[in-house]
Amino acid sequence: MALHDADHLVVGIDLGMTRTGVAYSWNRRPFKTIHSWPGGPDRLPTARDDKVPTTLMYRDGDLQGGGDLQQWGFGCDYEQPRVEWFKRYLDPQVLRRFQDARPDRAYSSEAISRFYKDYLTSLYDHLKWVLRSQSGDWRRATVEFLFSVPSTFKSPAISEKYLGYIRDAGFGQGGPNHSVEISLTEPEAAAVYTVTESARGYQPNEVLMVVDAGGGTTDLCVLEMTGTSEQPTFNEMLPVTGVDVGATNIDAAFQRLVIDRMDRAGLDVSDNPDWKMVNSAEYEVQKCNFGQPSSQVPFISIRVPTLANNYDNDAFGIRKGRMLFTRDDFRALFDPQIISIEREIRAHLDSFGRIHSQKQVNYLVLCGGLGSSAYVRAELAQRLTAGSRHPRARRLEILVSDDPQLAVMKGLVIDRLRKIETGQPVLRIRRARVSYGILSAVPYDPKIHDGEDIVTDPVDGRQYANNMIKWIIKKGEKIIPNNLIDLHRWTSAYNPGETVRIKKDQIVISHAEEYELPESLNDNNVEHLCEITSDFSRVRDSDLKPVHKPRPWHKLRGELYYLLEYHVKVLLGPADIQFQLWFRGRRYEDEDQSLSLLWIEDTTSDAELRQRRLRRIRGRHAMANLR
Repeated sequence: MALHDADHLVVGIDLGMTRTGVAYSWNRRPFKTIHSWPGGPDRLPTARDDKVPTTLMYRDGDLQGGGDLQQWGFGCDYEQPRVEWFKRYLDPQVLRRFQDARPDRAYSSEAISRFYKDYLTSLYDHLKWVLRSQSGDWRRATVEFLFSVPSTFKSPAISEKYLGYIRDAGFGQGGPNHSVEISLTEPEAAAVYTVTESARGYQPNEVLMVVDAGGGTTDLCVLEMTGTSEQPTFNEMLPVTGVDVGATNIDAAFQRLVIDRMDRAGLDVSDNPDWKMVNSAEYEVQKCNFGQPSSQVPFISIRVPTLANNYDNDAFGIRKGRMLFTRDDFRALFDPQIISIEREIRAHLDSFGRIHSQKQVNYLVLCGGLGSSAYVRAELAQRLTAGSRHPRARRLEILVSDDPQLAVMKGLVIDRLRKIETGQPVLRIRRARVSYGILSAVPYDPKIHDGEDIVTDPVDGRQYANNMIKWIIKKGEKIIPNNLIDLHRWTSAYNPGETVRIKKDQIVISHAEEYELPESLNDNNVEHLCEITSDFSRVRDSDLKPVHKPRPWHKLRGELYYLLEYHVKVLLGPADIQFQLWFRGRRYEDEDQSLSLLWIEDTTSDAELRQRRLRRIRGRHAMANLR
């Protein structure tokens, strides 16, 4: 393909817990997937795989990223220690729970940062080599890199950190027209692929629940079909949600089962036989095929690499160096995950029924690696359609998406191509995943503000309760993509000639339902998201509103001061939030870089966090700045 000025490359990247996939499209042509990946000495150059393992291997078996990176993806030796399953720990709360539960094995936050940067850098270098070899002048092309995040990453601060790692790896830096974006959550991207590429042909007003069950998380999206059969679109009916349920939990349970048997048999486990077995091709095949008609055998046999081929121990199910597992053994690995997925589906149906009491969910569509399991589909069908049917899903039909393991990366590309073609995304209306609020002050009422931070306004002399929350965007509200939302109008008072006009305003979020939203920073279920710093030092007094204080009896008029009025507006994305500063009816930072953000990362306990918030904020908000 000859390169020309109009060349446009769209790349969708699904960085998964266990494997990472990439789809792409040149110049709006049918999308393709990356099949060729680098590997170790035993991997053939002609080997083709839809995804590459999300793994890293450091020198001397270091598992904290302190040494030199040796290999990534298929290049990692499955007989040697390697870093894997690190994706979910980008969420600081999940990482902290891991550190509290397993301090001997948990990663540090510095290690997680190193893993993300090393893996993304290796991925970018390979993609650049593959895609540039197809097309020629990499720098001249318009290249859009589109990423997704799981719905369990609920705070925009996590997405902002992820974007930083992506850019540090080189994405978006290869040319003047290269860019990066977190364009959709994983269940949204899977839903886009499901409704646009399915042979089923969903009709307008039909309601689907898309369940993306992957390696680390299970994400859910409830959508109503709109548009036409030729140009399908959809609206979200509930906020996307997810739980930490996935195939890696099955793997971890399998490892525990192996260790338990070998311990009880008095066998040496110091050479990590469980880890080698769970990463073997034999185990992967048996896990993926479990539940299919062709896999109906009485025993599943997997080689124990640390045992001799002639070793037998019938008491613990070991014959000729192979460990035998019954179908019930494998059911016990899968069933806890299926129970958790069913529980989340029913909870989502409950929420759907409270809001849309006259509608029914017609289809449940499974995506992702775990979602493609024949056993998972059969069990969910038994539990949801043959057993106790939910009143909001009385005629539910359970389907599996086409290419279920590739739905996310393909959905990212399809959505962007639709925007280029029609100017509109496939997903027309989203639902806010969290509530967004601002810290403000309200007139003090001793009946309801006991224990709050009370301050006196230097202008009017009245008392106010500080650090109260005004909720602007509430969880579940409709969000139209690319529509600006006016977050708040702030007013600040300044004396004549006062040239330093820097405002600091606090944004908070809550995952609570609307009826449980906290009223104060002292309450539970509130997180400090970021601090917005607005610099109006270049604004002249003549651009402000002159106001006089109340006139004393012995003066003709009160003292002069100026009011600065400005707005903060936001673009709320699927996983991120962008702030804009508006003054006198136009975007102020277009002329002057006057707005900056400090993202607040929650890395302490709730009690410590609350005290840190109060120490940070108390005394910094004069009432004229918060009115």
